[in-house]
Amino acid sequence: MSCHIAADTATYNFAVAGSVFKSDKTTPSPNGILYFWSEFGGTGLLVATLEIDAVGNFFTTSSILPAFGAYPQMRGTSGAIKTMPILAYTGNCNSCHGVNEAPIWIN
Repeated sequence: MSCHIAADTATYNFAVAGSVFKSDKTTPSPNGILYFWSEFGGTGLLVATLEIDAVGNFFTTSSILPAFGAYPQMRGTSGAIKTMPILAYTGNCNSCHGVNEAPIWIN
């Protein structure tokens, strides 16, 4: 991903990253957890987990997504759970969410 990289001064090269919002889709939703599963609906093998930070962002520079993809599932601080219904093959979550798809959100 090339977000958050100043010209010729790459500080971070994220492999998976994105932002999470509350249901109004503008207010950050902090401190949740993002899971990546091998099967839909939080089943199969748990491939990886990422924490959602205090300002609603998640990120890693590690290549945690397998070539066959994974199903993202998110748990908000309220205990609410949302699962993406299709496999994610890329960790550039905001390349679709907030552009062609709704922003990522949970309460």
